[in-house]
Amino acid sequence: IFDQGVDNVYCQDDGSTDGTLAIVRDFAEVTAMTSHSEYFWQASIMNGLSDLAHNEGAEWIVPFDADEFWRGTEGRTLRQVIEGAQEPKLVAKLWNYTTPELKIVTPERLPKVAFRWQEGVEIAAGNHDVSIPGGEPGLIEILHLPYRGFEQFKRKVRFAIERLDPQTKDRGVGIHHTALDGATEDELRDAWQRFNDQETVRDPMWV
Repeated sequence: IFDQGVDNVYCQDDGSTDGTLAIVRDFAEVTAMTSHSEYFWQASIMNGLSDLAHNEGAEWIVPFDADEFWRGTEGRTLRQVIEGAQEPKLVAKLWNYTTPELKIVTPERLPKVAFRWQEGVEIAAGNHDVSIPGGEPGLIEILHLPYRGFEQFKRKVRFAIERLDPQTKDRGVGIHHTALDGATEDELRDAWQRFNDQETVRDPMWV
């Protein structure tokens, strides 16, 4: 993300146990915090981080997850695109990868956004939208590596279901994971296989 011209990163660790927090704190440009809440209030967390970034001088906000790689299209960096943006919201296609080499040919149904901070702006759950109308499409894109094998897929699904509060779950947020609530080991393996059976094209990640 720094290679793409981003100046500072603000992150909130939500209970990871793999040493992520120690790793990101090695970067002087990262402000890292921890959360110990019962549930994962993603929209609230991201809006809080957005306001914090703005209070420390940020003009644009890129609400990214740790398994996403953002870039400008047509060989440009994210910063180059933002500096030339005509609208205060950029809409990014998200391409899932089954491995760092293989991209699923159909982008995710829901895009994600980067935006110029405004008073009262709200980031939606999943970072799929922000309360700014319009948006320029096609200038940025996201390469997404959501899973690193079946065991990590299984942990991620179960952790997501466990941490999602009931009201948010009832609204249909996180359906790609909550649809597997109560799934058996065999059912999880079937879901994992369906993910990997999607049509892919060789398009290696640049990182």
